[in-house]
Amino acid sequence: MTYLYSCNSGEGIILKKLLVLFTICILLFTACSVTDEVSAVVEQYEEKIKLYEEKIEHLQNELSNKDDELEKLREKVMDLEKANEMLCYLSTESEEFSWMNGRNWDSIIVTVRENDNYNCTLSGELLEVSPRDLFGAIRAGYAPPSPSSYTENYQYIFKKGNEEYVVEVYNPNLIKYNGNFYECTKNASALGEAVLYYPKEIPEDSLIRKIYESKIWGYNTDLFRIRQIACLIQRFIDEGTVVKIKKPEPKDVEVTENLVEMNFYNKGQMITVILDKSYICIKHDEKEEWYKAVNDADLISNYWSAMTAN
Repeated sequence: MTYLYSCNSGEGIILKKLLVLFTICILLFTACSVTDEVSAVVEQYEEKIKLYEEKIEHLQNELSNKDDELEKLREKVMDLEKANEMLCYLSTESEEFSWMNGRNWDSIIVTVRENDNYNCTLSGELLEVSPRDLFGAIRAGYAPPSPSSYTENYQYIFKKGNEEYVVEVYNPNLIKYNGNFYECTKNASALGEAVLYYPKEIPEDSLIRKIYESKIWGYNTDLFRIRQIACLIQRFIDEGTVVKIKKPEPKDVEVTENLVEMNFYNKGQMITVILDKSYICIKHDEKEEWYKAVNDADLISNYWSAMTAN
């Protein structure tokens, strides 16, 4: 009896161990299966997250493009609004321009812009000039593309009491006031043309006066430069840089590679100026005036110095 009990007890222990081992195997197998399932689920979620991230990035790019398009549309609207403003004539009843309706000025000074040597202070009935009548309707304008596009160089200064209004005239229909350019419907240069003195040093009946009064130099309409040439030649004469001579023989005229030839047009007339290092020739119809440099003066150098100084 004792032996039988012992055998049964040993087998029970073995059986328990087998059961424990079997349970562990089941648990391990189950754990592995769960891990695989979890890994599969995690992988699926990672793929979905990646897809969502790609979609988000794509939407962000689209949004950025839409923002760019919206900004361009805003700029276009602003440009159109500005263009519309440019087309609208401004009211002289506004605070900024109401002074243009004035008359009975204390003084009006007409001068050449940036050159006070030529000026005229108006008096009498001319003080009744109304800027509104002078300029007509005005609207926003553009700055001239370059100094060579100026045809006028007048400046008007209207004074009344402690107030002073300065208007610069660049072209007959383009003025500058308070730092801004404005187009006008009337001839803004009329006042300057009517009263501004010619330089007294230029004789009335000379060919230099005809140059001064010209409106075109070659194909250039720069009135300031045209008058500058006339004043420069007259200055050469007045300062003794050149002296008038009789027409020389062709063989006595030395022509250099720096020779400058200019054509000026004045009321159907053409005045030609030929300027070289040592002489000046002014031609009009059959008339010619010749001037020779003295004291080894270099007229070409003086010419270019004067032209580049302004």
